[in-house]
Amino acid sequence: MNLSQFQVNNYIKAARVFKDLAFSGFKILPKCVSQCLPLAKLKDYELTEAWQKVIDENPPHRITKNAIEATIKGEPLAIKKRLEIPLPEWENFEQRCKDAGLNPKDELQKFLGGYDPETGEMSEEDDLKDDEVEEVDPEKIEVWEDDVKNLVNEYQVAYNLSVFSVKVILDWVNRIRNIFPSPPE
Repeated sequence: MNLSQFQVNNYIKAARVFKDLAFSGFKILPKCVSQCLPLAKLKDYELTEAWQKVIDENPPHRITKNAIEATIKGEPLAIKKRLEIPLPEWENFEQRCKDAGLNPKDELQKFLGGYDPETGEMSEEDDLKDDEVEEVDPEKIEVWEDDVKNLVNEYQVAYNLSVFSVKVILDWVNRIRNIFPSPPE
C-alpha cells in the first residue's frame, strides 16, 4: 500500500467521521477526507451537532473544509480578495523577498495588517525587541529532547497499529464486496 502513516491515520479518522454521520441518519455527508478531518476531533453528540450546524449554515455545494472549520469555530468564513499588482512590480517584490529568505505572500499580509493609511506608517506593535528574547535553559533543552524521543516512539507504535487497522478495514471491505457483488453492467 503506498501510503504514509499520516495518510493512513487521516483515512481512518475520516472513515470514523463518515460512518458516525451516516449511522446518525444524515443524508448529506462529507464528500472527501479533507472535509472529514476538521470533524475528527469531535465525538458523538458534538459531532452530530457540528455537522447539523454545517448543513444548516451552508448550501451543499459550499460545504468545504474551510467552511466546516469556520462553522465549528463559530467564525465567519474568511473570504479572500484579489489584489491587482502590475506583474513587474510583483516579480521585483517577490525576488527581493526570496533573496532575503522570506515568503512574499506572508510579507504582504504583514504589511497590509500593520499599515495605517492615515499616517502612512507601519505599526511596530508586533516587532520583537532584542531585549524580549530569552535564553533557553539547557535543562529545558534536555527535557525537550526526551519529549521528542518519546513522541517518536509513540509515533512508531501508532503507525504499526494504523497499518494493522487498515489491513483489517480492507479485509472487511473485501468481505462485503463478496457478499454484495456489483450488479452486471
